[in-house]
Amino acid sequence: MKILSKEKFNKKIIIALVLFCLCISSVFAAERIVSLSPSGTEIIFALGLGDKLVGRTDFCTFPEEAKKIDSVGGFDGKSFSLENILAFNPDFVYLSNGMHNHLINSLENFGIQVYVSDINSIEDIFKEIISVSKLLNASEVGLNYVSKMKKELNNLKEDSSDVNIYCEIFNSPFLTCGKKSFVNDIIEYAGGKNIFYFLDSTYPQVSEESIIVNNPQIILAPDYSENDLNKIYSRNGWQNIDAIKNKKVFSVSGDIFTRPGPRVLEAVILLKEIINEE
Repeated sequence: MKILSKEKFNKKIIIALVLFCLCISSVFAAERIVSLSPSGTEIIFALGLGDKLVGRTDFCTFPEEAKKIDSVGGFDGKSFSLENILAFNPDFVYLSNGMHNHLINSLENFGIQVYVSDINSIEDIFKEIISVSKLLNASEVGLNYVSKMKKELNNLKEDSSDVNIYCEIFNSPFLTCGKKSFVNDIIEYAGGKNIFYFLDSTYPQVSEESIIVNNPQIILAPDYSENDLNKIYSRNGWQNIDAIKNKKVFSVSGDIFTRPGPRVLEAVILLKEIINEE
């Protein structure tokens, strides 16, 4: 029998302890999740971890089960306090980049793990689902879910067409989706062409004149009421736009079109139907 020296024995013990600690730290089984990101909430449920969600925002309304969970308040980080979040005693908090960055250090100082959502493309959605699934010890579920999403999206993907599309995020001032927005990807997957695809930003402000000059054949207005659609049709100087002349202004669900999460598939399907409508 080979007898180890005391020094070698101690080294083996230390190495074994380090490896054990690494294994423990790499598997994080969250028990109490607070999501401040509507798309993050949808991802949590898609991963089968909805039962771990103890807090959400007023805007985390999908799936239906999410509405039964207590809310910390609005989506804007200014509408609730750190204390509101801590009251839920979370061990994991899902944040949105730009909106909740001021909470990161404070939450981490309390020993709470955070994930900051930062999605600008459909590929980013895939990466985020996989990253979150790894953090929450649901890697296999995340990988399988993304694999299925990719397969379905590839089956839906159309060749680019000459159907020019304008997506109006806001109208005072006019905000739309640029090249770095996942909405631009939705338009491309559905076979359309975003009239502002060349703007190298996420949600750029554009002039009314540039919208008219680019002459969209389809206009998308997330969550607009019928009266608001009528206002679009009656805008001064818009009468020669193809979408206005041919009655191709559509109200679409903002929850589906502006939330970068699992329902991106629904958005592509919906837009394909609009584009292919006779």
